[in-house]
Amino acid sequence: MDDYFQLEGLGLRLMAVKSTSDPDFEIYGSGRVDADKVLENFSTKFKWGGFDKKKMFVDKSYSPSVNAHKLVALRATQDLILSNQTEKAIKLMDTYFTGFPNFNFPYEQSMLSFIRMYITAGAYDKAKTHMDIMAKMAVQNNTFFNSLTSADLQTYTLRMEYEQNQNIMSELINLAEFGKDNAYARRS
Repeated sequence: MDDYFQLEGLGLRLMAVKSTSDPDFEIYGSGRVDADKVLENFSTKFKWGGFDKKKMFVDKSYSPSVNAHKLVALRATQDLILSNQTEKAIKLMDTYFTGFPNFNFPYEQSMLSFIRMYITAGAYDKAKTHMDIMAKMAVQNNTFFNSLTSADLQTYTLRMEYEQNQNIMSELINLAEFGKDNAYARRS
């Protein structure tokens, strides 16, 4: 039945048309996507509850909702880029980053997908803004990891966080090269 859904926002509409699903997006990969409807919902109907305006305490209980928005935005953005609607794709990414700013939702490795899509859509300047935020966070994390003993880094959680941070730094260099910004890649 998954192939008979259409993604229009955070919900899926049952359709009488069979489409190809994309399992990379979990439940939000079911069926097809109406990217224009997703953009309309993100831009005009969704309310961000003040997360976009002021710094608040946001605990991990919000993770399922944040991840759902992220998957929907990524799938619709990908669809817009593949159909050469890059201006709409950029607008959708801008709306996502406005609704889920780093000051309330610290960027994590999955944000690299949005950055890559900005570059693919021809908005390297916007990508670079978010790359700078992630690079600053990665440098701060590196300072912390360098202050630890090798025994500390053997704990599972710290080792995983250290490896993730190294992956982020490496991917930021790859993204700069993808954006043909060799000066940024060398600086990183």
